[in-house]
Formats: sequence, structure tokens, C-alpha cells
Amino acid sequence: MARRNDHSREQLKDLAIESVFNIVDSDECATVTARAVTQGMGYTVGTLYLVFSSIDDLLLQVNAELLKRLHSDMQFAVKNEVDPQATLFAMAKCYFLLAEHYPGRWKLLSRHREKLGDEETDNIVESIFTLVETELARLAPIRNNKEIAIAARALWSAIHGICVVNASSHLRHRVHYDARSLVRTLIHTYLSGFMSDNIAPPT
Repeated sequence: MARRNDHSREQLKDLAIESVFNIVDSDECATVTARAVTQGMGYTVGTLYLVFSSIDDLLLQVNAELLKRLHSDMQFAVKNEVDPQATLFAMAKCYFLLAEHYPGRWKLLSRHREKLGDEETDNIVESIFTLVETELARLAPIRNNKEIAIAARALWSAIHGICVVNASSHLRHRVHYDARSLVRTLIHTYLSGFMSDNIAPPT
């Protein structure tokens, strides 16, 4: 085991978060325990609780880091996009790929959604929605701010739902079920209606 003073508090936090990632990357259904986390860190359980108040506190920080990375990935993916619809497709792809390539991390984020209640994580979530809202506003300038905000959350909730269904192996391989095509169809269909001035606004 490493000595307590081998790493700073911030470095210990980073080590713990990466250890959680390694655990769920190896087994997406794994239960994250203090012992498993500290074994991956090379520290004792006592050291973990010098940095985090509880496992729930650790998972909150893990989810915050996941959201930060998702936000960063979305920003990077669209930096050269000029068409707002293509930009929305690119951002949705980032979310889908998180669920597809890192199912353990995505399940951890979804499983502990109720723990995303502190100011930092709330701000990150809002930053992600702001990216979506910006493109929706460009596509549908006839819509007001409230309509844009509701639309961003409705669209992203639907994308999340496809990811949930895709995570179910008994549904994933059904005929005509291709998650990527579903996401593209969803976005295209939703945007077609949202951009039309004949569609009644949400109340």
C-alpha cells in the first residue's frame, strides 16, 4: 500500500475516480465498494474516507467527472460544425457512444441520477442543455426561450430512453432495432415538427 503522503488530496480524489472507472469498465454490473476502490488505488479504506465522506459522496464526484467529460466531448465534436442539425446529431452521438462504449460508466451515471443534486453537477447538466438549446434556437427562431428549454429536455430524454432500451440485450438484437438509426430518426422527426410554425407550443 502507498503511504498517506504519497499523493495530495486532489490526486487521491483523481485516483479514486479512475479506480471506479476501472471497476465498472471491467464489469458493468460490478458493485462499487470502498475495498475495491482502494485496492485499485493502492491505498487503505481509511485513506479513502479522508477524501470522501461516503461511497455516495465518491459516486457523486464520479458522476460529476463523467458529466464534465461528456460536456467536453460534445464541445469538441461540434467545434467544426456549422449546420445546427448536424451539430445536434454530433452531440447526441457523444451521449450514445458513452452508453455504447462505456456501459458501466453510463449505467453508473443513470443508476445514481438521483444523487446529481449538488450545485456543481447541476451546473454541468445545465451547461450540456445550453449546448442543445443554442442549436435548437438557431433552427427554430420562431420559438421562445421557454419552448427551447422544454424542447431540449424532451429531445434529450428521448435519446436517453433509446440508450436505456439499447442497454437491454434482449431488445438490442430485435429485427429493425438499430439504436443509431433510431437516434437519427428521432432527431430528424422531432426537429421537423419543432421547426414548423404549425405545431402548437408546449404549455
